[in-house]
Amino acid sequence: MKEKVLKTLIVIWMIVSITIAHVIVLASDIVSYAFQDVGKENIEFSGYFVNEQGEELSSIEKPINSEDVKLAIKVRVKEQGYLNGKIELKNESFKFKQEEIEGVEEIKDREITLKQINAQQSIEFKIGLEIDVPNSIDTNQFNKDNLIALKGTYTTANQSQKEINMEQNLPITLTSPYQEGEEASILDAQIITNKIYKIGEQNKRIVQMQIKSGLQANGYPIKQTDLEIEAPEGMEEATVLARGTEATNGRNELQSQREENRLQIQIANQEKDGKINYGKQKVDTMIVTYVYEEGKELANTEIKVKNRIQIYDQQGTTFEKEISTKVEEEKEEIIAYNIVNQAELYKGRLYADEEQSYRSMSKIDIRYPRN
Repeated sequence: MKEKVLKTLIVIWMIVSITIAHVIVLASDIVSYAFQDVGKENIEFSGYFVNEQGEELSSIEKPINSEDVKLAIKVRVKEQGYLNGKIELKNESFKFKQEEIEGVEEIKDREITLKQINAQQSIEFKIGLEIDVPNSIDTNQFNKDNLIALKGTYTTANQSQKEINMEQNLPITLTSPYQEGEEASILDAQIITNKIYKIGEQNKRIVQMQIKSGLQANGYPIKQTDLEIEAPEGMEEATVLARGTEATNGRNELQSQREENRLQIQIANQEKDGKINYGKQKVDTMIVTYVYEEGKELANTEIKVKNRIQIYDQQGTTFEKEISTKVEEEKEEIIAYNIVNQAELYKGRLYADEEQSYRSMSKIDIRYPRN
């Protein structure tokens, strides 16, 4: 009887031992799995815009490079392990400002290297952004989805490592830095030549004007620049020479059309291969040359110049400015001006009042204004 009881106890003990062993192994597997599967769920990452009072902005009503608009970042390691990470800005139109921030190792244009963040620790900071648009910009940059990303290596409590890549969409918009009613246009006109020159067999008065047009600091890409110039009546010829249209299209390209004493100039920044020009800190410069009869009296007369600049924002915002320049004493900045007829005009046809077509070429050699 005792032997039977003893055998029963041994069997029960063996069954319990085996069961306990399986439970311990299973529990060990569960703990190990839990340690290995804590990646994104153990990391908190968020980014949003705030004003100078720290209030979150649902949309940006001011230019992104305003001093009172900043990007707020928060990264936290919740339970265990530690994180070595970086914040990346995935938009070529903007870059981080260089600032001293606690918990940050290094700030590059579009990358912030964070110091190590341990379990149950976090880093929170605010940093400014500034426009960093290249000279040639994709047109889809204006409506492109903008992302910030947290990338790095998360190390668990048992020293296993996982690569972290967490992204968040941000309402970053390339906005005009000019306020409503602000005088943003740059417009300058100077008389550089007012002199009698011999053209062919006749003396002619040549008046030349240098015009500069653009936007203050070129804070936004220009879509089109239109200029209207009203000169004294009686001109025989008007020509336009582009000295540099870097502010609008960067290609020294313009179109002009004359109607009596008014000259219309258009500089268009059209897409080429999906890109437009963005000439920061640039102006459009051109030389306008007028030819008058030798006896034309121009002293104390005025030449009026008006520009109209449209930028590439969704509203099609335009800026205008109008100035006038007085023609005063004679000046000589021109080196040579010559008109060469490339087809003969027949006197018989002229006397018969018949229409004739011909081309002429104006050769102009212009010295840069001394000032």
